[in-house]
Amino acid sequence: MTVILKKENASEDTFTAAKDRVTASGRRFSLSPPGAVYALIVILILWQVIGSMLDPIYISTPVLVYKDLFSMLFGKHQIWHDIAVSAVEMYVGLGIALVLGGALGLLIGRSKVARSTLAPYINFLNATPIVITLPLMAIWVGVNQKARIIFIVILALWPVLLNVAAGCRNVSGRYTELGSSAGLTRSEMIRKIIVPGVLPYFLTGARISAGLVVIGVVVSEMEVSLVGLGYLLASYASGFQTAKLLAVFVISTTFGLVNVGVLTLIARKWAPWVATEKRGR
Repeated sequence: MTVILKKENASEDTFTAAKDRVTASGRRFSLSPPGAVYALIVILILWQVIGSMLDPIYISTPVLVYKDLFSMLFGKHQIWHDIAVSAVEMYVGLGIALVLGGALGLLIGRSKVARSTLAPYINFLNATPIVITLPLMAIWVGVNQKARIIFIVILALWPVLLNVAAGCRNVSGRYTELGSSAGLTRSEMIRKIIVPGVLPYFLTGARISAGLVVIGVVVSEMEVSLVGLGYLLASYASGFQTAKLLAVFVISTTFGLVNVGVLTLIARKWAPWVATEKRGR
C-alpha cells in the first residue's frame, strides 16, 4: 500500500509540474481583461466607421444597434415577454438536460451492462442531426412550448452524458481500488472518490450545454414559435431590419455569457480545482 501511494504521489507531482509549465506557457498568449476591453473598443470603432460607409441593411452600426436595443428594453414596444419566454424554455431545458444527462452518464459509466446495452443507441442518436427532431416534436406534441423544450433537452443532453460517462470510466479502476484498500464503504466511495472525480467532467459538459441551450432556443423559436427571441430574429431578418436583428443577437449572446459565468461561480464554490484550471488555461 505504501509503495502504491508513493508511486501515486510521484505521478501526481510529475503531472502537477507539467501542468504548471503548460499553464505558464498559456498565460503568455492569453489576453488580459484590459487588453480584451481595448480590442472590443477598436472593433466597435472599426464597425462604426465601416458601417457608416455601407447600406445599413447589410451591417448597420453600433450606434443604431444600441438605439434599437434601448428601445426594445425601455421603449413603447418592449420585448420583455419574448425574453421571458425564451428564458423559461432555456433554463427548464438546461435543468432537465443536466439532471438526465448526469444520471444516464453515471449509469453508463458505472455499469458495464448498461454501457453495452445502451451504447449503440446513444451513438446512433448522437450521430443523428438534432435539427431533424424539431419537426418531429412539432408533429408529436404540437407547435407549442413543450416541443421546443424537448428539442432543447435533446440538444443539450449529450455533452453532459458523454462527459460524465467518460469521467466515471476514468475514475474507476486504480482510484476505486485504492478506496477499497483503505476500507471505504460504497457510500464513502461515491462521496469521496466518484463524485469529486466526476465533477470536473460534469461541469465541463454543463458549460458546453449552457451554450447549446441558447442555440436550441433560437433555432426552435425560429421554426415553431410566434414568440421569443428566435421568432424576433426570424421576423427582423425577413424584414431586413438589421439593427434590430443585431440587438436581439446581443441579448441572446448575453444569455450565453451569463450561463457560463454562473457555472464558473458554481465551479469556484463546489470544485475550486476546476475553476483554477480553467483560469490557468
